[in-house]
Amino acid sequence: MAFIKCFSKLMGESTCLHGIYLLLSILLVTLFIGCDFNKKIEKGNIEGISQNIQNCEEIYPFKEGLALICQNGKYGFISKKGEMIIPCQYEDALFFSDGIAIVCQEGKYGAINKIGEMIIPFQYDYSLKTLDCLVILNQNGGYELVDSQRSAGVFSFNNSGIASFSEGLAKIFSDGNYGFIDTKGNRVIACQYADAGTFADGLAIVKQNGKCELIDKKGDLVLSSQYDFPYLNYSEGLIHIIQEGKYGFMNTKGNVAISCQYDNAFIFSEGFAVVCQNGKYGFVNTKGDLVISCQYDNALSFTDGLARVCMDGKYGFINTKGRLIIPYQYDAVGMFSNDLAVVVQNGKYGFINTQGEIVIPCQYELATDFSEGLAVVKLNGKYGYVDEEGNDTFLKANSDELEYSAIDNAITNLSSERYDLVSCNGKYGIYDKDKTEILPLYYDMIWNTIEDGNNDFFIVELDGKKGVVLKMGTTLIPIEFDNIDYSDGIYHGFFEVEQNGKLGLFDKNGNNIVPCQYDNVQLNQTGYPFGIFVVRQDDKYGCVVNGEERIPCNYYSVIVTENYIITSLDGELNPRRAMDISNKHQVYDNGYRISEDGYSIDDEITRNMDDEYFSSDDNLTNRLLQKEKEIRSAVDELTRLEESPSLSANEILKIQLLKQTIVRNYDEALDIAKQSGDKDLAREYERRRDKTVRALQMLKR
Repeated sequence: MAFIKCFSKLMGESTCLHGIYLLLSILLVTLFIGCDFNKKIEKGNIEGISQNIQNCEEIYPFKEGLALICQNGKYGFISKKGEMIIPCQYEDALFFSDGIAIVCQEGKYGAINKIGEMIIPFQYDYSLKTLDCLVILNQNGGYELVDSQRSAGVFSFNNSGIASFSEGLAKIFSDGNYGFIDTKGNRVIACQYADAGTFADGLAIVKQNGKCELIDKKGDLVLSSQYDFPYLNYSEGLIHIIQEGKYGFMNTKGNVAISCQYDNAFIFSEGFAVVCQNGKYGFVNTKGDLVISCQYDNALSFTDGLARVCMDGKYGFINTKGRLIIPYQYDAVGMFSNDLAVVVQNGKYGFINTQGEIVIPCQYELATDFSEGLAVVKLNGKYGYVDEEGNDTFLKANSDELEYSAIDNAITNLSSERYDLVSCNGKYGIYDKDKTEILPLYYDMIWNTIEDGNNDFFIVELDGKKGVVLKMGTTLIPIEFDNIDYSDGIYHGFFEVEQNGKLGLFDKNGNNIVPCQYDNVQLNQTGYPFGIFVVRQDDKYGCVVNGEERIPCNYYSVIVTENYIITSLDGELNPRRAMDISNKHQVYDNGYRISEDGYSIDDEITRNMDDEYFSSDDNLTNRLLQKEKEIRSAVDELTRLEESPSLSANEILKIQLLKQTIVRNYDEALDIAKQSGDKDLAREYERRRDKTVRALQMLKR
């Protein structure tokens, strides 16, 4: 890889250059540091670029209209039209900057212009382009500065290190101390400081004799402080200070602007600084006001009016008012560049705009920020480019290579009227009837489309796991479940998910309304508007209310009525355990009301509830409970007889009649359940009936 050789003398540190640039770019995104690349200059020709990078081992972002590529171990440059401007002939190379690029030939470094003409001869052991001039490591182990005319070196110095220029001055390291030189190589500030930052607004932070100081470009002392400066840089006129382990800020006149009260603090950006208190992050303004409270698990600086914040392991964006603009739904996010930001979802990289819309699906294994209208991405182990419209350089299947097939629609069980399932080389996507790509050829399978007005959902499979995505690949339900089924109609549109043999529910907004931990979830028509779901675990029933198990799975049956949840223990009616779903989910339990602040006696409510509930003889729920009671009574009698050591002829006949009674009551209960319109309840009674029939057949008598 290029430039793995380290410039170890540079500021006394080991610095790997462009060979790890791409890796660093990716890591910066993942770590939420981000990189602001240059603005778009011209639109790239994706097809043209694709033809010239198919055999590349390495590709890098575009800089000044050219991108560095590597083929067969040699480096060259291509244009945005895909033209090979400078052939792959160099052993090593760096990006273009100010119209020149450092390249290596036969172990020696020089520089070329954008048409490949040699500007600096190949005679140096190492070269480094800074912001303002060229730094060259000569054969004698010293450094030379090359001026803007790319002529001979104008200054040489040995046994030193040099950093990039800032405001016309570069920090150098010599004889164990730091100083500054100008672009002519003049040492304008002697090497006398134990440490030093770079110049900003005409000032630089230095450390000398254990004190932190501010100096101007002449080296004159501007400010000496009693506080320790944890960082050697500052922004927007404010400097970090630390006192007794707490962070604050002072201005360049030495006045404390923000008292030392935070566990950590970061530089100001757009008038705000991230601060940390008690492990949570928020924002202060330059006046020291905590304008956005310390509530986030992580936060990063504002850029273009948006800041990246993290809650419960997921990242989103807030504005300067603290309003959540883009919801917490990403595993990682980058900074916005050209109004697009890298996001990571389920381990895959894509791009969103400032409105939070998925512009480029999360389908890539890696991605960098955009630079000049193109971003470097990785797909199926290969690197390529993607433009801002989502077109990439990876070989696409030709229309005649695509295989089209109908895809089941989960609502109608008929082929979709809008979409076709397409496949090529073992990967599947979705096209509409106009042959427009809706989902890329990325998934191992796409099982269903759910066409629900303007909200169309797709159940997809990847690496043996299923999830739900929207158009453009936006993830609604993570691709991490063993199976997903969709129910609509009277069930209001739910996704039933299964993981490790346990079931849960998501709604059409992607909310996990029932945790994936139950053997069964009943989609109750009456209960849903109130967020109530009957669940089963270990053959016992309970209730989940708005994602929380409010009635534990301890009951023989649980039935939701129009006003109450009625439970039974061991087949006996137990109406005094109920939840009033018409009155803010209040729960009544044997004369006790479960409230947020504990238990309070309310016998009158319970009595009124009993009278109200059992006043109607034709109530379906009452009829169903009555059947449960008759079944339990018959089962108890049958059990007693089966345990008897000897039976009379009449008792043997009674056993047969009891068996018939149990099956008949289960059949009638099934009919009642079907009348309710609750398909899940009906399926449950059918399951219990079949299980009971098999058990009765195994009885000896």
